[in-house]
Amino acid sequence: MHLHTHCQQSTDKKTSPDAIKARKIYTQPTLPKNIKGQSLQIEVQNFRKMLVRTMFQAGIPLSSVQDLKPFLMHYAQCDPGSARAIADYIPSILLDLKKDVADRLKKCAADGKPNFMLIHDGTPVFAEALAIMVRVVNEYDFAIEEYLIHLDLYSESFGGETMGNEILRLFDRYNRADKTNLLRGVLAKEKWLVCGTDRCATNFSALKYIKEKTDNGAKPFFVPCIPHGLSNTGKKMKIPFANQLRKLLNRMTKHKICKARTLFKEIFNLNPLQSGKVRWFCDLVHLLQIHGLDKDRLIEFAGRCLDSGYSKKTAANLAAKLDDKRFLAFAIVEMAAALDIGIDLCRLTYVLEGDAPLVFVAGKSLNDFESKFITRGFDSVELPMLAEAAKAAAALIDSDIAPAREGYANAKVAVADAQKTLDTAKREAHQAGARERSSTSDRSRRPRPQRNYAVDANPASAAAASQAEEREQMQSYRGAVRLQKRLVRIKDLIRSRSHRVSRVCPASFQKLKH
Repeated sequence: MHLHTHCQQSTDKKTSPDAIKARKIYTQPTLPKNIKGQSLQIEVQNFRKMLVRTMFQAGIPLSSVQDLKPFLMHYAQCDPGSARAIADYIPSILLDLKKDVADRLKKCAADGKPNFMLIHDGTPVFAEALAIMVRVVNEYDFAIEEYLIHLDLYSESFGGETMGNEILRLFDRYNRADKTNLLRGVLAKEKWLVCGTDRCATNFSALKYIKEKTDNGAKPFFVPCIPHGLSNTGKKMKIPFANQLRKLLNRMTKHKICKARTLFKEIFNLNPLQSGKVRWFCDLVHLLQIHGLDKDRLIEFAGRCLDSGYSKKTAANLAAKLDDKRFLAFAIVEMAAALDIGIDLCRLTYVLEGDAPLVFVAGKSLNDFESKFITRGFDSVELPMLAEAAKAAAALIDSDIAPAREGYANAKVAVADAQKTLDTAKREAHQAGARERSSTSDRSRRPRPQRNYAVDANPASAAAASQAEEREQMQSYRGAVRLQKRLVRIKDLIRSRSHRVSRVCPASFQKLKH
């Protein structure tokens, strides 16, 4: 048996009246008989048990007990022992907690069997885990009470049937006829009214399986988690450019101790937020912070990180993205669009996550959100941040549009000139053809003169004049064809440049087009 001689010596000494009075609280032996350290005095054992329970409630790890030892030795006049020694008190503390939960649940109803709601969920983050909580409403003061009744790790992932069987085994364990079962008869299947969980397919299947397997009760009404659904709605927002920017900044500054994070604080005088967690509104709040940053200083931050070698690969990627005005313009517009709608969605999520009675608060909040975004129609929704972001994005890429605008204007003038030249050539060719047809018709109508073979005309000069006229007509025709081909090439050039302009900024292209 492990003996703590130092503690025994310290308790034999004379202590102050206040210390004696404080230690009288722990005078009742509540430890099981097989616990270690039973050679210690009863008040020392209870002191250590209360110390472990207090550390659990405060979230202090047992390994930190050595840091508390000087304080406890001075003011409590008692040795707390080592972390390994006080860990033996954990089973006794859990037993007391179970007794406390059982007593409170029994007092919530006159018959000792309150109506209750089960909330269960699992996570495969570090292992397959399942947590089950029971929520009841006290019949006397209508206070909502919630207790964790199951938490365990599993080697295999859950399906609907396996999760349903695990919940049913929990009921069997808490309702078995055993004197050591503190919750015996408290959680009856027929008193299970509501099942609260997210909309995961596994949870749906588990609830369906439970209803099929139980004939004498366990027909709970399914209540989906509204904040969970709202969070998933936010995750569906398609903002690829804004998310790329957010992820790059998060990757550079997410660690508590890193040079890039220190530089961020120095430039912006802000603590960089983190995102990418389970809850969507962490991403939204991070986007809100990024949207408020000065873009020139953000470019400075990326450049200084790259020059100093802080998160070098990510900083190089961030600098390249910020140097791309098209990327930056789209990111600014996407962030503004997400924030104009997401802030109200995020606020609604905050309200509906409360543990107090939310019947009236939730109804009003949902009605306000519905009237703003659904009843009046999306076209009537005010988007002030998006309007400002659109102006900033247009100004940001104006320098890139200027060459395209100049080229478009020059090409338009060239097309107009070519069209005039082509119209003139076509008109001249048409007039030449009309004169030829007119002369041919006049010659056919005149009586053919009798050829005087005695007066012989010059046949060579007539043939030369005819050939010259034909050559002139052919040259006019070829000139018209060349102008036609040139017009086609200019139109293709305008079409390609217009496509480039429209890809850079569709709104500006439509303005230029008009």
